[in-house]
Amino acid sequence: MITKRLRLLLQILILVLIGFVMLKGLDVEAYCPFGGFLAFSTQIYKNTLACNMSSTAIFMGLALAIAALGIGKLFCGYVCPLGTISEWLGVVGQRARWQVVMPAALDRIFRFTKYLLLFIVAYKTITVSELFCRKFDPYYALSSGFGHDVVIAWAIPAITVLLIGALVIKHFWCRYVCPLGAITNLLANVYLIFIPLLIFVGVKQVWPEFSVMWLLISVSSIGYLWEIGFNNLAPLPLTKITINPEKCTACSRCNKACPAAIDVRSSLKVDHPDCTLCTLCIHSCPESGAISINNHRVRTWVPLVAVVLLPLMGFVASTQYEFRTLEMRWGINNNNEHIERFQQSGLDNIRCYGTSMALYQRLREIPGICGLDTYAKSHRVSIYYQPDEIKAFDIKQILFNPQKLRLRALTDSNLSCISAWKTGVEPLFNARDHQLFAELLKSNPAILGFESKFDEPVWATIYFESDKITSDQIRALIDTSRTVTLISDENDNLIHVDFQCIDGTDTVDVMSAHDYRQRMFAAFDRTFNSYELRNEDFLKVIKVEFPDAEKSGMISELSVFADTLSQYQGIVRLQTMLGERVPLLMIHYDVRQIRESDIMGIMEDYDWKLNIGKSISTILQDKNQSKN
Repeated sequence: MITKRLRLLLQILILVLIGFVMLKGLDVEAYCPFGGFLAFSTQIYKNTLACNMSSTAIFMGLALAIAALGIGKLFCGYVCPLGTISEWLGVVGQRARWQVVMPAALDRIFRFTKYLLLFIVAYKTITVSELFCRKFDPYYALSSGFGHDVVIAWAIPAITVLLIGALVIKHFWCRYVCPLGAITNLLANVYLIFIPLLIFVGVKQVWPEFSVMWLLISVSSIGYLWEIGFNNLAPLPLTKITINPEKCTACSRCNKACPAAIDVRSSLKVDHPDCTLCTLCIHSCPESGAISINNHRVRTWVPLVAVVLLPLMGFVASTQYEFRTLEMRWGINNNNEHIERFQQSGLDNIRCYGTSMALYQRLREIPGICGLDTYAKSHRVSIYYQPDEIKAFDIKQILFNPQKLRLRALTDSNLSCISAWKTGVEPLFNARDHQLFAELLKSNPAILGFESKFDEPVWATIYFESDKITSDQIRALIDTSRTVTLISDENDNLIHVDFQCIDGTDTVDVMSAHDYRQRMFAAFDRTFNSYELRNEDFLKVIKVEFPDAEKSGMISELSVFADTLSQYQGIVRLQTMLGERVPLLMIHYDVRQIRESDIMGIMEDYDWKLNIGKSISTILQDKNQSKN
């Protein structure tokens, strides 16, 4: 009975933790074993990691696999929030007398649904490295507040099926719909899965174009056929509910207690695919010793301990190892005897598979670079190159994003005394460095802004009111270690900074307010998808009002936006410029590959919400003029 109460407490605790994650706006998928399992599949098949998936999710998926092989479907019975909701609603439906028993023939047919969903989700995820299940998954839809990637027309029916189905049929979602349930059932047939897997690997060696679709069809079919009639042949998991016929009185209390509606009483050993080893049947039995795990060789508290220890071990493992988000090699042959590796951390624009692919598209066109590994969680990369063709300095310059940050708006009081002073600054490379440096400079109201330019060290040009502060005072401000406040969406963090001025110039330039505005406008211009090779007769440009172009940090957001646009082959360039009234955002595209309405739709759906104004014109591009 204590184990039963502890299980209930664990289910409540997990729902509370999910609620806490939702309120804090944290990543709701960070510990999802289903996403981790799918991400691990893309890692094996394509050397990539599904977008936004982390090592933590993968290790949670591996923990689920170990549990399913050794003990049973513990995640489904103890941890899964959808399983918990289904179980509790099933109790409500049973007490209200709403529950019905699915006829055996229909039961077999309906069970096909979850294997069909597993095939679709796995195929889509593995081939494009994006979690397709996000589009309809009730857990992701509810916990993210119908966030990014959720298709409401799919998610609402899925949630309806989850809730109403549980009231009418015990564990309707888990039995007939849940693709994770299909995966855990397949793990019980892991020895059978090896057969199509070996065939697939063999065919792939002689026919590289052979699609993974056929492997997924074979595996899903094996799982379905096993579930509807051959489950008593499965040796796994190693622990199962057993009945002692000498002590059983056939009272059927175990059947009533089972949340999956399994006929426990009629079995000597429960091989049913829906069993989650929740042990409710054991606790409901009035006869001591009539029901047990492996004929009393395993204690009832073992599943509960395992369901706590295995995820904990997975979490610890994830802190020690990070899976690559992307692994790409090109242009390497036997003549490339000397290849070196360049590593760079703190790249805030490396956030997921999509941004990693965008960096790959940029690097693969640069002579001398022949490989890329990205790690989205830690925002770092490893770049492989031939030192006789390109130097580490050049690679670092490619990765560097120059910034222009205005710290204060121009007013009548500071229009006439604007000066500029140039100095080298360390460390000043990634977006976070620039943000901390900006917060440091903000501590003096006479400093108006700064811009950075790559070199070693990075050079910063600082703009200030020369009648209120001198370059020597700015140097002293930068060289003094102090604590600054870094403002984020979640909270404000106090961070210790330690910048240094390196080789600062002795000269100070004076300029007008107009010149300052021109110099500080962070014009963004990036080409991709073979822009230079395009036929100018088929290129058009969408001009959109973009007042936020002059905001601090917008270059970083535009860089991410450009990475997103580069995934569409018809879009070839993104740039900003100062217009007569407001700044403009311009998207160049090939009319043969993409329509204007599609591009406008991409802008409307863009996750970073750039506050783009309405389209003001679509004009035929003068390619030569736009290059000036």
